[in-house]
Amino acid sequence: MEPLNSAQKEILNLFKYQHSEKELVEIKQLISEYLFKKAIAMADAEAEAKGYTKEVMKTWATEHTRHNPISK
Repeated sequence: MEPLNSAQKEILNLFKYQHSEKELVEIKQLISEYLFKKAIAMADAEAEAKGYTKEVMKTWATEHTRHNPISK
């Protein structure tokens, strides 16, 4: 087993104290929101690096790309 990294140690330190169920839900929500924002920022950076515009992504969102072999 690999040793814990600094983020894992910080989270464990946070939970060494007793928390209510409501507080645990709030903590999980905060972590989820942080990871979601980070993922969005990474996706935006990748899209910008590849030159994808909002218009291109809107077109992709409405494209029908599934092929139906029965319709031949």
